[in-house]
Amino acid sequence: MRPISEEDLTTRARIRDAAMTLFAEQGVKATTIRGIAEAAKVSPGLVQHHFGTKEALRLACDEYVLTYIRAQVGAGVTDGWRTPSSSAPCTAPRRP
Repeated sequence: MRPISEEDLTTRARIRDAAMTLFAEQGVKATTIRGIAEAAKVSPGLVQHHFGTKEALRLACDEYVLTYIRAQVGAGVTDGWRTPSSSAPCTAPRRP
């Protein structure tokens, strides 16, 4: 489970998280601003205030996920991630 940051306690984060859930369950095309607003317990106008369009919201979701993945990969590299079959650090060469 990911740690909860201050950002994740905001309305914007609730909208983003609701959108990510609905995009995964229904697909982007079938998901509506109204459905996202209902899931986030906000008005459709507030969704549009924060993100403008469904496409902009999708891009914000993509960026959030990519940022999270990059942080996890970075933590794994800097913490000396281990191969599944041993407790020795992975010795794969690093790119410059």
